[in-house]
Amino acid sequence: MHPRLRTTEPSKDRPPAARGNRRRGSIALELVLVLPVLITLIAVIVAFGMFHANMQQIALAARAGAEAASQTDAYLLGNDGDPVPDEVIRAVEIQLQSSRIDYCGIRLEHNLDGEQVVLVSHPDGGDCASGEMETLEADAPPRKYVRLTVCVPRGRVMPPHLSMLGPILCGPSQTVGSTSIFRYELQP
Repeated sequence: MHPRLRTTEPSKDRPPAARGNRRRGSIALELVLVLPVLITLIAVIVAFGMFHANMQQIALAARAGAEAASQTDAYLLGNDGDPVPDEVIRAVEIQLQSSRIDYCGIRLEHNLDGEQVVLVSHPDGGDCASGEMETLEADAPPRKYVRLTVCVPRGRVMPPHLSMLGPILCGPSQTVGSTSIFRYELQP
């Protein structure tokens, strides 16, 4: 037998039970090192899933509000600077209640009289701090339309267990929003 080759015989200086305990100790150490990383990764995946579900609720609220506005009498939609009609606000609030999300602003624009009219409402005198409400300067559709934007503070959309990341993800002045456009259904 070559002197460098090892035999498969158990070592005579250590009993077999001691070798097994050492292996169990290394497995426990690996578990202690890997488990926190794995749990954190799973928590982040779940949290971002919840964020995207909340974003879908905001998109559905914008759609429900735009649909309500498209079926509202033209005289109720008002003139430039007027508040958003109550029926439209109720449609948005009903959709957002299921997720317990509070909005910070609703912007409704229409062209029922031939020119663009913008209506904005903020609950309780609140204000959307970002430019989300003002950046809708896209071309208007050629027909009579209503376009509704719902704006929500990002901190209310992010799951609470992501708050440990603080202002990086959920700064107080950051907002998210969704816009929906519908053709106006009634004859003005």
